[in-house]
Amino acid sequence: MSESRKVLDEYDAFQLLEQAGIAVVPTKLVCSQEQLAEAAREIGFPLVCKISAAGLAHKTEIGGVKVGITDMAELQAAWDSIMEQALQASVPRQDIRGVLLQPMISGGTECIIGGMRNDSFGPVVMFGLGGVTAEVYQDVSFRLAPLRRIDAESMIADTSASVLLSGYRGAAKGDVEALADLLVAVGTLIAGNERILELDMNPVVVQQRKVAVLDAMLTVSC
Repeated sequence: MSESRKVLDEYDAFQLLEQAGIAVVPTKLVCSQEQLAEAAREIGFPLVCKISAAGLAHKTEIGGVKVGITDMAELQAAWDSIMEQALQASVPRQDIRGVLLQPMISGGTECIIGGMRNDSFGPVVMFGLGGVTAEVYQDVSFRLAPLRRIDAESMIADTSASVLLSGYRGAAKGDVEALADLLVAVGTLIAGNERILELDMNPVVVQQRKVAVLDAMLTVSC
């Protein structure tokens, strides 16, 4: 009998990651237009606005993500556009929880961190260059979980991300120590929680003094 699987909404995925001690970008779940103003005041402009819907893996492809929102008029328009695009893409109305508001984070190197349970090897952690081009370049490395610190550091060194994080062509260096800490934490989570079948965090933005998890998708067994 095949295993029953469930893809968590991003907000629920963030809640699980935070419980495991993995810091994610501050995120507010907004379930109605009337709640937008208060949530925006708490986070502050500029904002990112994303659809929150159960089982929706690719929000950008259906027009479900708006970035660089600078005021309430733009935020209201983003809500209207996202809801319209979701319904046009046949996202079931009952699956739409609302939107997620996050601070707009610019700069840094976009990376991807993942985890999965391999039938032959068990829990595995993946790292590489992220963002919208992650599937194009597939510049990634893998290690068995849990990870030692030296494993995390070697994963980073195995990819082109290490060049960018080292301060390529005068750019600011990335916080490789914090990134290695995050990889170790993901390895511990994957190895210690058998319900987690797949984890995809993309992008993870690595800046000079911090690492920010901007998006996450979790698939769990039911």
